[in-house]
Amino acid sequence: MNIAVLLIFVAFMTISLLVVAAKSIAITREGERLVVFRLGELLQVHPPGLVLLIPFVDRGVRVRVDQVPGWQTLSEGELQQRLVEASMKSP
Repeated sequence: MNIAVLLIFVAFMTISLLVVAAKSIAITREGERLVVFRLGELLQVHPPGLVLLIPFVDRGVRVRVDQVPGWQTLSEGELQQRLVEASMKSP
Protein backbone atom coordinates (compact mmCIF):
# COMPACT_ATOMS: atom_id res chain seq x y z
CA MET A 1 0.00 0.00 0.00
CA ASN A 2 2.71 2.51 0.94
CA ILE A 3 4.75 1.70 -2.16
CA ALA A 4 1.77 2.40 -4.41
CA VAL A 5 1.19 5.77 -2.77
CA LEU A 6 4.88 6.59 -3.08
CA LEU A 7 4.91 5.70 -6.79
CA ILE A 8 1.86 7.86 -7.45
CA PHE A 9 3.47 10.76 -5.59
CA VAL A 10 6.74 10.40 -7.54
CA ALA A 11 4.83 10.26 -10.85
CA PHE A 12 2.84 13.37 -9.93
CA MET A 13 5.98 15.29 -8.95
CA THR A 14 7.77 14.26 -12.16
CA ILE A 15 4.88 15.42 -14.34
CA SER A 16 4.64 18.68 -12.38
CA LEU A 17 8.36 19.38 -12.85
CA LEU A 18 8.11 18.68 -16.57
CA VAL A 19 5.21 21.12 -16.92
CA VAL A 20 7.09 23.85 -15.02
CA ALA A 21 10.24 23.27 -17.11
CA ALA A 22 8.25 23.44 -20.36
CA LYS A 23 6.58 26.71 -19.35
CA SER A 24 9.86 28.35 -18.34
CA ILE A 25 11.59 28.16 -21.74
CA ALA A 26 10.61 30.24 -24.77
CA ILE A 27 12.44 30.21 -28.09
CA THR A 28 11.94 33.23 -30.32
CA ARG A 29 12.59 32.82 -34.04
CA GLU A 30 14.26 35.23 -36.43
CA GLY A 31 11.88 38.03 -37.34
CA GLU A 32 10.06 37.82 -34.00
CA ARG A 33 10.44 39.57 -30.68
CA LEU A 34 9.15 38.32 -27.35
CA VAL A 35 7.42 40.97 -25.25
CA VAL A 36 7.52 39.76 -21.63
CA PHE A 37 4.98 40.89 -19.05
CA ARG A 38 5.54 40.13 -15.38
CA LEU A 39 2.29 40.15 -13.42
CA GLY A 40 0.72 42.29 -16.14
CA GLU A 41 3.43 44.96 -16.34
CA LEU A 42 5.90 45.28 -19.19
CA LEU A 43 9.23 43.75 -18.25
CA GLN A 44 11.34 43.60 -21.41
CA VAL A 45 11.37 43.07 -25.18
CA HIS A 46 13.66 40.14 -26.02
CA PRO A 47 15.43 39.66 -29.37
CA PRO A 48 15.44 36.28 -31.16
CA GLY A 49 16.90 33.40 -29.17
CA LEU A 50 16.36 31.47 -25.96
CA VAL A 51 14.46 33.22 -23.17
CA LEU A 52 13.90 31.91 -19.65
CA LEU A 53 10.62 32.87 -18.01
CA ILE A 54 9.29 32.44 -14.49
CA PRO A 55 6.37 30.01 -14.87
CA PHE A 56 2.91 31.32 -13.95
CA VAL A 57 4.39 34.81 -13.27
CA ASP A 58 5.78 35.90 -16.67
CA ARG A 59 3.75 35.95 -19.86
CA GLY A 60 5.51 36.12 -23.21
CA VAL A 61 3.77 37.50 -26.28
CA ARG A 62 5.42 36.81 -29.63
CA VAL A 63 5.19 39.67 -32.11
CA ARG A 64 6.36 39.44 -35.70
CA VAL A 65 8.53 42.42 -36.61
CA ASP A 66 7.09 42.64 -40.12
CA GLN A 67 3.65 43.39 -38.60
CA VAL A 68 5.01 46.79 -37.54
CA PRO A 69 4.80 49.23 -40.47
CA GLY A 70 8.11 50.81 -41.40
CA TRP A 71 10.12 48.62 -39.03
CA GLN A 72 13.27 48.84 -41.18
CA THR A 73 13.60 52.59 -40.61
CA LEU A 74 12.77 52.70 -36.89
CA SER A 75 15.38 53.04 -34.18
CA GLU A 76 15.61 50.22 -31.62
CA GLY A 77 13.69 52.22 -29.00
CA GLU A 78 10.90 53.14 -31.41
CA LEU A 79 10.68 49.54 -32.61
CA GLN A 80 10.35 48.27 -29.03
CA GLN A 81 7.60 50.79 -28.34
CA ARG A 82 5.67 49.73 -31.46
CA LEU A 83 6.16 46.05 -30.60
CA VAL A 84 4.69 46.61 -27.14
CA GLU A 85 1.71 48.38 -28.71
CA ALA A 86 1.25 45.49 -31.13
CA SER A 87 1.45 42.95 -28.30
CA MET A 88 -1.32 44.78 -26.44
CA LYS A 89 -3.58 44.35 -29.48
CA SER A 90 -2.93 40.61 -29.85
CA PRO A 91 -5.02 38.17 -27.78
